[in-house]
Amino acid sequence: MKYLMTIIFAGAAFFSSLSAQTEKGTYMLGGTTNLIGGFNGVLPNQLSLGFGKNTQKPLEVTYTNFNLSSNGGFFVANGLMLGLNVSAFHGNSTTTVKRSAPQRDTTLAKNKYTDLALTPFVRYYLNQGQKIQYFGEARAGIGINKTDNNDSNSNTIVGAKAGAAIFLNSKVSLDLFVDFTGGFSESKESGVSIKEFDSVMGFGLGFDIFL
Repeated sequence: MKYLMTIIFAGAAFFSSLSAQTEKGTYMLGGTTNLIGGFNGVLPNQLSLGFGKNTQKPLEVTYTNFNLSSNGGFFVANGLMLGLNVSAFHGNSTTTVKRSAPQRDTTLAKNKYTDLALTPFVRYYLNQGQKIQYFGEARAGIGINKTDNNDSNSNTIVGAKAGAAIFLNSKVSLDLFVDFTGGFSESKESGVSIKEFDSVMGFGLGFDIFL
């Protein structure tokens, strides 16, 4: 009986501590990575390291990129969090004309580009007080793209996320989610305004720390 009561009180304390993590006044710090999907432009809400090659004979484009993202939030009510995601993306690409031996390949261009994004978001947790809590998130913000020749353009970013937060202990959760991100951009070429919309939907995971 003594051991049974100990287990009951320990379990109650455990789930109570979980509940406190999504209660009003709690802070959250976290980061995520998308497992599937890419985004042509600013890469918000994502931690990634990538490289690859695109061949359209005789041209070959190789690229590398790195994106660092983090987010933080504050619970203004039980289960309701307001937050901000900050993302910085840097990439390099090289375009080469491939030639048959004994001719040498010719490098046409080398480019560097940097994207910065700020996306405020609102997130709500369901099933509060349980080890697994479901959540939904909506976000909108701005992004700025800059190339090595000092050309720049801006993007309007929108997105939504739905998933489950699995609490590993009283302060850390593992998040599994489905994420949609879209970006509206406008640029000018030869005096002509060009408007584009790019989007991606993918699966992802992340870790959040609750303080």
